[in-house]
Amino acid sequence: MRDVKSEGYYEQMKGRGVRTIPDADLKAVTPDAETKTRFILIDAVGVTESKKNASQPLERKRSLSFDALLEQVAMGRRDEDAMSSLAARLAALDRKLTDEDRTRLAEASGGQAPRQLANRLLDAIDPDNQQAVITERHGPAPTPEQEQAVVQERLDEACRPFDKPALRTLLKEIKQKRDIVIDEVTTDALVHADFDHQRAEQTISSFKAFIEEHRDELTALQILYNQPLGQQRLTYAAIRELVNAMLEKPPHLAVANVWQAYKRLEASQVRGAPVDEQLTEVVSLVRYALGQTDTLEPIDAVVERRFNLWLGREKKAGREYNAEQEAWLR
Repeated sequence: MRDVKSEGYYEQMKGRGVRTIPDADLKAVTPDAETKTRFILIDAVGVTESKKNASQPLERKRSLSFDALLEQVAMGRRDEDAMSSLAARLAALDRKLTDEDRTRLAEASGGQAPRQLANRLLDAIDPDNQQAVITERHGPAPTPEQEQAVVQERLDEACRPFDKPALRTLLKEIKQKRDIVIDEVTTDALVHADFDHQRAEQTISSFKAFIEEHRDELTALQILYNQPLGQQRLTYAAIRELVNAMLEKPPHLAVANVWQAYKRLEASQVRGAPVDEQLTEVVSLVRYALGQTDTLEPIDAVVERRFNLWLGREKKAGREYNAEQEAWLR
């Protein structure tokens, strides 16, 4: 038996006493009873004497942005309203994450998902959990100083993951990306049909500024900037990091949008279009922007052309391959 601090839980406990029970079932456990007409609560641990906390919604700081709330907690804010609100928003964000988001957040947080971070915050401010730890450490009669020390320790421990700037930045970026609202109901109306040259120029300028700004930060850009074209060895992880950074860091550039901007302004130098979900197309964009290639075309097209040229040279040399062998070589 133990005390409870939650008013809602306490009322729930009392509510169990008012449940009805068939007379036959009552007689089975209490033979001398005829019917249930009342119930008696026996308080063996002083539940009725301790102070209770009324239930409240988790979100209590709606006027405070997620970014501001996250930074305030990282700077030492430990009041219950702030921690509860942050937990509510982390739990909501957790439901919107992709598998890739979860992987990146797990790496930044030490293996914890937003829901786990939220649960730690809620456990830290839960009065029953606090009391259980206090009793375990200091017995049934702790001093106010001991109680405060335990509570503060639990609050600091729950907030410790947010001390990492990388985790806070990633949480903000992912939330901003996931909070974009797409209107699928309102019918669009065509206002103007023409190439927006100014917007295309802005997109290309933003892209060039982005790769220049992050050339020493992102592995893929380090390789593309500093290695000769024939010696650039890029990993899938490095390319994915670059694509994610383009999407999540201002000005939030998508590969397809940058490609389309080049096609609008330099149509004679652009061939084909990027394939959806083909991360390697960003390599073609960077190489073209840096002047390493004269034309902008999908990587698949480049590989296919080079493969066909190689096959032609092989045939001239007297070496021919059947369809199965060609499929294997591809």
